[in-house]
Amino acid sequence: MPDISLAKKHELSIVQQLAQAIWPIVYKDIITEEQIVYMLDAFYQLPVLEAQFDEGQQFIIVRRGQEPIAFAAFGKVDSDDNTIVQKLHKIYVLPSQHGVGIGREIIEWIITEIKTQAASALQLNVNKNNPAIHFYKKLDFVISRQEVIDIGNGFVMDDYVMTRVL
Repeated sequence: MPDISLAKKHELSIVQQLAQAIWPIVYKDIITEEQIVYMLDAFYQLPVLEAQFDEGQQFIIVRRGQEPIAFAAFGKVDSDDNTIVQKLHKIYVLPSQHGVGIGREIIEWIITEIKTQAASALQLNVNKNNPAIHFYKKLDFVISRQEVIDIGNGFVMDDYVMTRVL
């Protein structure tokens, strides 16, 4: 069984290394290589990850033994009328570890954590062409809306926003 724990700021380089290993494989049939390179550079440089950490995103690292095999990040995004929504900003598992329940364990770990913070829902964005949509549906996420986000350099993220009510 893998070990899931909150990451400390000095461990964000592990997140960066995992992203560099995972993204080119999992996104190769979803977005262009140019967009993968651009997004890794824009979103996974250490100063960017450190700023997200400082702004309140909680990062987790999953290890099998001492070996990091996955990561995720989540944080509060919305709060009104006693409704606290948390967002799953990132969840990535090494392709060699796909299909063995690690993603499910990560989601359930995060849900347990955010329930202690009175969250009423967990939300995420997923590319409309990402096969992970089926994974999220199995975990009771539903498509709430569509969203196209301009991320610069001529690239957009064409996503579904999915929500799981807790």
